[in-house]
Amino acid sequence: MDTIAEKQTELIELYNGLDDSIMQYEFLLQLAGEVPVPEAAEKSEDTKIHNCQTDSWFIMKQAEGRFYLNVDSDALLIRGVLSIFAYLLDGRTLDEILDTPIDFMEKTTVREQLSISRFSVLSELPDMIYQFCKNQKNHK
Repeated sequence: MDTIAEKQTELIELYNGLDDSIMQYEFLLQLAGEVPVPEAAEKSEDTKIHNCQTDSWFIMKQAEGRFYLNVDSDALLIRGVLSIFAYLLDGRTLDEILDTPIDFMEKTTVREQLSISRFSVLSELPDMIYQFCKNQKNHK
């Protein structure tokens, strides 16, 4: 299994290698369709991404030292961006996540396809992930 860093580098190269913003948008839409839709009961105020322009959820769980992520959004583009986090991190160990910079948003043109406020909110997600993983490790 590739490391998070290897998968992230591959994703950055693939995304940035797409010819234009329409192809990048289609790539995100394809990702949005590939992640499972969370159960309605998982979509709560606790899992909702606050200050996002659309209703979006970032459902983080931990089991046996591994991180599990389920995502959803009413906006397909945002669901696609959130799906990148799931693609990179779902099923990974807490330690691997804590040891790996999650910086694909800064290293791709994703930021150019989002409004400033959307990018700002979504760029805070890595910190939320790191905090979640630290908290889970401390509760062992």
